Amino acid sequence: KDKTYTRVELQSYTCAKTDYIGRFRETYGFGRAVKKYLDANYKNFDVVYSWSWPLYAQLLIVKAAKKYKIPLITHVQDVYPEPFLRRVPIIGRLLYRLFFNVDKKSLLLSEKVIAIAPRIKEYLIHTRGLNRKQVEVIYNWQDETRFENYTAQRKPIGSPFTFMFLGTLSGAANLEYIANCFLKADIPNSQFIFAGSGSAKKNLENIAKQDKNKRIEFCDAPFSEVAKIQDRADVLVISLNKGGGAHAFPSNLPAHMYSKIPVLASVDASSDIAFVIKEARCGWVVEPGQQEILIERMRSISKYSEHKLVKMGENGLSYCQGNLSKKVNLEKLCTIIESVYNGEK
Repeated sequence: KDKTYTRVELQSYTCAKTDYIGRFRETYGFGRAVKKYLDANYKNFDVVYSWSWPLYAQLLIVKAAKKYKIPLITHVQDVYPEPFLRRVPIIGRLLYRLFFNVDKKSLLLSEKVIAIAPRIKEYLIHTRGLNRKQVEVIYNWQDETRFENYTAQRKPIGSPFTFMFLGTLSGAANLEYIANCFLKADIPNSQFIFAGSGSAKKNLENIAKQDKNKRIEFCDAPFSEVAKIQDRADVLVISLNKGGGAHAFPSNLPAHMYSKIPVLASVDASSDIAFVIKEARCGWVVEPGQQEILIERMRSISKYSEHKLVKMGENGLSYCQGNLSKKVNLEKLCTIIESVYNGEK
């Protein structure tokens, strides 16, 4: 049946910079805005599906839903406060202890918790004391039509073998390490393209300036042009700092796979990212910090035949269609919301 929806935009504080105090204000402000809206309109709700900033936003929404006995589904995109242990010097452990119970309480009070990958589900069950039946997995998906409507172009004969990272150029992506490994690999007739923007771009540009052969390029990556930009690559790269992949499943992985291009991932071997790449047989995984292995892997990949690269790309597409598509995962999500509304456990 056709359904109609009402979109309501609430005003809350937004932090434009990467600033921890600002981020706390942001998460609290968002949660407070949603809580006020529920206070005024709770009689109109049969179920609440929450995909919000972590920590206080989640907790305020949970408390409001419980106050009015509205069943709640909490979708966990970012596992917090674990990143404080890696990203915040000195006081990271204190912040972790301070905020862990905030996250745990908001998840325990939810009728359903949605994790973005199987290993993240297991982690949440183990660390937050959740009931196994309480937690479901919905992969972060891509709208497949963005890629189905694009016709790939054949690369000109003799064009450089191209590695590409497309996404946010952030410190968490360990991109300076990737750029240096690429330059040390010294692959004839090759290039690396960083597509996107972020806090690490300036450092990457400084690394690029030191290469007399000018093998590192940069370009913007508007959402509507992702398929076209990725088509320039022979291999797409995903990278995260050591430990960063343990609680993450970036949406650019299915985007890469939909482009039918193999993926080289510098991520933890135990991560969901590594699991999907290996299961799909669509690329390679090298753990962060294994510099010599990554350099050698880049060299060997550049010698792969076009037929072998195409086959790996097709493997990725096939896996994506069955597991990471909007069609598959949106249907699962709707089923979960309906089951909570119907009081099913």
